[in-house]
Formats: sequence, C-alpha cells, structure tokens
Amino acid sequence: MDESTDTRDESPFAALGEIEVTVAARLGGVRMPLHAAAALGDGSLVTLDCAPDSPVTLLVNGVAIAKGELVVTDDGELAVEISDVKP
Repeated sequence: MDESTDTRDESPFAALGEIEVTVAARLGGVRMPLHAAAALGDGSLVTLDCAPDSPVTLLVNGVAIAKGELVVTDDGELAVEISDVKP
C-alpha cells in the first residue's frame, strides 16, 4: 500500500483538518435600545462592558473555545495570546 494513502494511524478527524472555520475575538459588548444603535454614525463612541486589559474570548464558528490577552505582534498586528483553553 502506498504510504501517502495509508490513513490507518491517523485520527478519525484528520480529514477535517482542511475545513475552514471562522475565528473571532470578542472584547466586550453593550446592550442599547434599537433607536440608539440606529443613530450610530461616523465618530460615535460605544462604551463596552470591559476594561482595556480584560481577557478576550476566542470564538470558533461562534463557540467560545479559549480566553486570552490582546497583544501587538512584532509586525504591528493585533493578536490573541491564549491563556485558558476550554476543555
């Protein structure tokens, strides 16, 4: 049998590895009346229910999988450093 097609030792989920999912970070939120949300425009400020150093929640397809801290990478990009993965 060709080794490249031999999957006997792989996890049953190995084939799922190529499926793309949406990963997002949730910082915080706020509830407001619909009329207030409809009135938001350029320059509006929305105060979130968290402190600037609060942990963020990492979501995969809308499901919380971990918590972490926002960091800036050496390239100047925003990232999440994971500190607590949910079981």
